[in-house]
Amino acid sequence: MRPAKLSVQTDHTTGGFEMRSKLNTMASAAAAVVGAAALARYLVRNSRCVDIAGKVVLITGGSRGLGLVLAREFASRGSRVAICARHERELEHVREEFSEQGKHVLAVTCDVGVRAEVGRMVQTVREQLGPIGILVNNAGAIVWGPRKTKIWKPSKTPCRQISGGRSMRSLPSSTK
Repeated sequence: MRPAKLSVQTDHTTGGFEMRSKLNTMASAAAAVVGAAALARYLVRNSRCVDIAGKVVLITGGSRGLGLVLAREFASRGSRVAICARHERELEHVREEFSEQGKHVLAVTCDVGVRAEVGRMVQTVREQLGPIGILVNNAGAIVWGPRKTKIWKPSKTPCRQISGGRSMRSLPSSTK
């Protein structure tokens, strides 16, 4: 058996122009589909984003570490930032840093373990910046040392053993 011959007939007057035109049309259609898919993906992703520009953000424990990093990030995205910490000197350093960058931060001295101080701090933030839209509760304490010397009773709080009989645990909220 002989294999069938495939013959392509071209119109000599157009010189294969019709074939190129069809390929261009198919390529354009494929590009349109890819573009539409990319646009749909972009719209779906951005529909989940929250616009934080202009929102009031309160960050406890905001004078250093993760709290300070978050304060910088929220401020860079246009949020009105309030931070609190126990030590006025640390808060003053943050005020200076933000001021040098032309950004404003409301820095309030507050020990979040004392309920009355928290109430005063929240009231100050509301009066000066408006209603709080985002709260980042970053304040906390890590206590290191032998368990025998701790002044509170062991709780059911998860505890991770560290070498040398030391432990890391969160403080009970009734320490003050």
